[in-house]
Amino acid sequence: MTGEGGTYAFSGVEPATHAFEVWPVGEDVDLLVPWVPLLVPAASEVQMDGSWVPAQARATIPQTAAPLDLAPGLRLTLGLDTAHAPLGVTLDEAYGALIPEAARMQTDLSGELLAMWTLGPYDTESTAGGFPLELTQVFGAEEGATLEVMVATYASDPSVYWESVGSVVITAGAPVGEVSIPSLGTVALVRP
Repeated sequence: MTGEGGTYAFSGVEPATHAFEVWPVGEDVDLLVPWVPLLVPAASEVQMDGSWVPAQARATIPQTAAPLDLAPGLRLTLGLDTAHAPLGVTLDEAYGALIPEAARMQTDLSGELLAMWTLGPYDTESTAGGFPLELTQVFGAEEGATLEVMVATYASDPSVYWESVGSVVITAGAPVGEVSIPSLGTVALVRP
């Protein structure tokens, strides 16, 4: 529960890597919140503002992997044959949203953040070495620009919480490059 004014305070939390997720509660709730890792130095205060966003696309997950348009500007190839659901989750549909700039939570990504998506069911893992991802928009990047695709991650190394999964080059007005993500979650497109 939040304190007065809608804030959370954590006292006595040991220095370590922690994850903080906020989930909407209630019937017929179709809101997504991106998981955004952020390094908070010891003895510091950080205010994070963000908004839940509605799923902008939903797709039934096919038996055999196939391309699915899960959010504006993003197509992902997955199927029941290439996905493993987290405990308690039934894999029947995938969904996603392009997070509007005004609704994004702060990050400490290096470079210019051009786009951010949240995909679900959150933490669904690929059993085939990654879910192939295709970007279908350039998000204001110029011809010839090289852009980095990053995913929020729980890594064994606590200093790594945004992982590069590849890059795309804007060629003939389209992002070109082979990129795969290890699991469904938060994806960011960054101009280094």
